[in-house]
Amino acid sequence: MRDPEVDRQPDEQGAAGIVRLFERAWRTAASVFLFAIMIIIVVDVVSRYLLNSPLPWAFDVVSMYLMTGLFFLMLSDTLRADEHVRVDILYAKAPARARRWMDLVSSVLALAVFAAILCTSIRTTWSSWSAGDVVAGSIPWPAWISHVFIPLGVALLVLRLAIDVVRTATAIAGRGGDTA
Repeated sequence: MRDPEVDRQPDEQGAAGIVRLFERAWRTAASVFLFAIMIIIVVDVVSRYLLNSPLPWAFDVVSMYLMTGLFFLMLSDTLRADEHVRVDILYAKAPARARRWMDLVSSVLALAVFAAILCTSIRTTWSSWSAGDVVAGSIPWPAWISHVFIPLGVALLVLRLAIDVVRTATAIAGRGGDTA
Protein backbone atom coordinates (compact mmCIF):
# COMPACT_ATOMS: atom_id res chain seq x y z
CA MET A 1 0.00 0.00 0.00
CA ARG A 2 1.14 3.53 -0.66
CA ASP A 3 1.47 5.96 2.19
CA PRO A 4 -1.98 7.40 3.04
CA GLU A 5 -0.41 10.84 3.68
CA VAL A 6 0.61 11.02 0.04
CA ASP A 7 -2.67 9.61 -1.28
CA ARG A 8 -4.82 12.03 0.71
CA GLN A 9 -3.89 14.91 -1.57
CA PRO A 10 -6.59 15.89 -4.10
CA ASP A 11 -6.27 13.95 -7.33
CA GLU A 12 -8.55 15.99 -9.55
CA GLN A 13 -6.69 19.28 -9.86
CA GLY A 14 -4.30 20.55 -12.51
CA ALA A 15 -2.16 18.05 -14.37
CA ALA A 16 -3.25 15.23 -12.06
CA GLY A 17 -6.86 15.86 -13.04
CA ILE A 18 -6.02 15.72 -16.74
CA VAL A 19 -4.04 12.51 -16.24
CA ARG A 20 -6.99 11.07 -14.29
CA LEU A 21 -9.36 11.88 -17.18
CA PHE A 22 -7.09 10.03 -19.61
CA GLU A 23 -6.79 7.12 -17.18
CA ARG A 24 -10.57 6.83 -17.13
CA ALA A 25 -10.71 6.97 -20.94
CA TRP A 26 -7.94 4.37 -21.29
CA ARG A 27 -9.65 2.15 -18.69
CA THR A 28 -12.92 2.38 -20.64
CA ALA A 29 -11.12 1.43 -23.87
CA ALA A 30 -9.38 -1.46 -22.08
CA SER A 31 -12.75 -2.64 -20.76
CA VAL A 32 -14.13 -2.63 -24.30
CA PHE A 33 -11.06 -4.59 -25.44
CA LEU A 34 -11.59 -7.16 -22.67
CA PHE A 35 -15.25 -7.55 -23.61
CA ALA A 36 -14.27 -7.91 -27.29
CA ILE A 37 -11.73 -10.59 -26.35
CA MET A 38 -14.44 -12.54 -24.52
CA ILE A 39 -16.90 -12.28 -27.42
CA ILE A 40 -14.32 -13.19 -30.09
CA ILE A 41 -13.07 -16.20 -28.14
CA VAL A 42 -16.57 -17.48 -27.39
CA VAL A 43 -17.63 -17.07 -31.04
CA ASP A 44 -14.39 -18.71 -32.20
CA VAL A 45 -14.84 -21.70 -29.87
CA VAL A 46 -18.51 -22.14 -30.81
CA SER A 47 -17.79 -21.87 -34.52
CA ARG A 48 -14.79 -24.18 -34.22
CA TYR A 49 -16.53 -27.00 -32.33
CA LEU A 50 -20.13 -26.69 -33.47
CA LEU A 51 -19.69 -25.51 -37.05
CA ASN A 52 -16.17 -26.83 -37.70
CA SER A 53 -15.29 -23.37 -39.01
CA PRO A 54 -13.05 -21.34 -36.69
CA LEU A 55 -12.48 -17.62 -37.14
CA PRO A 56 -9.12 -17.43 -38.95
CA TRP A 57 -8.45 -13.90 -37.72
CA ALA A 58 -9.42 -14.38 -34.04
CA PHE A 59 -5.99 -15.26 -32.67
CA ASP A 60 -4.26 -12.41 -34.49
CA VAL A 61 -6.77 -9.76 -33.43
CA VAL A 62 -6.83 -10.91 -29.82
CA SER A 63 -3.09 -11.43 -29.38
CA MET A 64 -1.71 -8.56 -31.47
CA TYR A 65 -4.23 -5.79 -30.89
CA LEU A 66 -6.66 -6.36 -28.05
CA MET A 67 -4.29 -7.87 -25.48
CA THR A 68 -1.61 -5.29 -26.24
CA GLY A 69 -4.11 -2.47 -25.87
CA LEU A 70 -5.59 -3.97 -22.72
CA PHE A 71 -2.20 -4.33 -21.05
CA PHE A 72 -0.63 -0.99 -21.96
CA LEU A 73 -3.71 1.17 -21.57
CA MET A 74 -4.17 -0.07 -17.99
CA LEU A 75 -0.61 0.59 -16.77
CA SER A 76 -1.19 4.09 -15.37
CA ASP A 77 -4.58 3.43 -13.79
CA THR A 78 -3.21 0.28 -12.17
CA LEU A 79 -0.37 2.31 -10.66
CA ARG A 80 -2.80 5.00 -9.48
CA ALA A 81 -4.88 2.32 -7.73
CA ASP A 82 -1.65 0.84 -6.27
CA GLU A 83 -2.43 -2.58 -7.75
CA HIS A 84 0.93 -3.34 -9.36
CA VAL A 85 2.90 -6.26 -7.97
CA ARG A 86 5.28 -5.20 -5.23
CA VAL A 87 7.81 -7.23 -3.28
CA ASP A 88 6.91 -5.96 0.15
CA ILE A 89 8.93 -8.09 2.51
CA LEU A 90 10.78 -5.01 3.77
CA TYR A 91 8.20 -2.41 2.72
CA ALA A 92 5.40 -3.74 4.92
CA LYS A 93 7.60 -3.72 8.02
CA ALA A 94 9.29 -0.38 7.35
CA PRO A 95 8.26 2.79 9.18
CA ALA A 96 6.21 5.39 7.25
CA ARG A 97 9.23 7.64 6.57
CA ALA A 98 11.23 4.75 5.09
CA ARG A 99 8.23 3.68 2.97
CA ARG A 100 7.95 7.22 1.58
CA TRP A 101 11.63 7.15 0.63
CA MET A 102 11.22 3.69 -0.94
CA ASP A 103 8.25 5.01 -2.93
CA LEU A 104 10.26 8.01 -4.07
CA VAL A 105 13.30 6.00 -5.16
CA SER A 106 11.21 3.36 -6.94
CA SER A 107 9.11 6.03 -8.70
CA VAL A 108 12.20 7.94 -9.86
CA LEU A 109 13.82 4.76 -11.17
CA ALA A 110 10.59 3.63 -12.86
CA LEU A 111 10.17 7.10 -14.37
CA ALA A 112 13.63 6.89 -15.95
CA VAL A 113 13.04 3.39 -17.31
CA PHE A 114 9.58 4.12 -18.68
CA ALA A 115 10.70 7.43 -20.21
CA ALA A 116 13.28 5.44 -22.18
CA ILE A 117 10.64 2.87 -23.14
CA LEU A 118 8.37 5.73 -24.26
CA CYS A 119 11.05 7.21 -26.53
CA THR A 120 11.83 3.83 -28.04
CA SER A 121 8.17 2.92 -28.53
CA ILE A 122 7.43 6.22 -30.27
CA ARG A 123 10.29 5.61 -32.70
CA THR A 124 9.20 2.02 -33.29
CA THR A 125 5.57 2.98 -33.85
CA TRP A 126 6.50 5.79 -36.22
CA SER A 127 8.88 3.54 -38.13
CA SER A 128 6.25 0.80 -38.44
CA TRP A 129 3.59 3.25 -39.61
CA SER A 130 5.79 5.09 -42.10
CA ALA A 131 7.14 1.84 -43.57
CA GLY A 132 3.65 0.34 -43.85
CA ASP A 133 4.76 -2.75 -41.91
CA VAL A 134 2.36 -5.67 -41.92
CA VAL A 135 2.39 -8.93 -40.02
CA ALA A 136 3.01 -11.96 -42.23
CA GLY A 137 0.10 -14.36 -42.28
CA SER A 138 -3.12 -15.19 -44.06
CA ILE A 139 -4.30 -11.62 -43.40
CA PRO A 140 -1.66 -8.84 -43.69
CA TRP A 141 -2.52 -6.98 -40.48
CA PRO A 142 -0.93 -3.53 -40.09
CA ALA A 143 1.76 -3.80 -37.43
CA TRP A 144 1.65 -0.16 -36.34
CA ILE A 145 -1.83 -0.56 -34.84
CA SER A 146 -0.50 -2.93 -32.20
CA HIS A 147 2.53 -0.70 -31.64
CA VAL A 148 0.48 2.45 -31.03
CA PHE A 149 -0.90 1.20 -27.71
CA ILE A 150 2.59 1.07 -26.21
CA PRO A 151 3.41 4.80 -26.37
CA LEU A 152 -0.19 5.71 -25.48
CA GLY A 153 -0.12 3.63 -22.30
CA VAL A 154 3.49 4.32 -21.36
CA ALA A 155 3.11 8.10 -21.88
CA LEU A 156 0.28 8.17 -19.37
CA LEU A 157 2.30 5.98 -17.00
CA VAL A 158 5.25 8.41 -17.25
CA LEU A 159 2.93 11.29 -16.34
CA ARG A 160 1.47 9.30 -13.42
CA LEU A 161 4.99 8.47 -12.19
CA ALA A 162 5.99 12.14 -12.41
CA ILE A 163 2.94 13.08 -10.34
CA ASP A 164 3.84 10.38 -7.80
CA VAL A 165 7.43 11.66 -7.60
CA VAL A 166 6.25 15.22 -6.93
CA ARG A 167 3.65 14.11 -4.39
CA THR A 168 5.99 11.80 -2.53
CA ALA A 169 8.83 14.35 -2.50
CA THR A 170 6.39 17.00 -1.25
CA ALA A 171 5.18 14.67 1.50
CA ILE A 172 8.76 13.95 2.56
CA ALA A 173 9.70 17.63 2.50
CA GLY A 174 6.51 18.62 4.31
CA ARG A 175 7.28 16.29 7.17
CA GLY A 176 10.96 17.13 7.11
CA GLY A 177 11.76 13.58 6.05
CA ASP A 178 12.62 12.72 9.68
CA THR A 179 9.36 11.74 11.30
CA ALA A 180 7.59 8.44 11.14
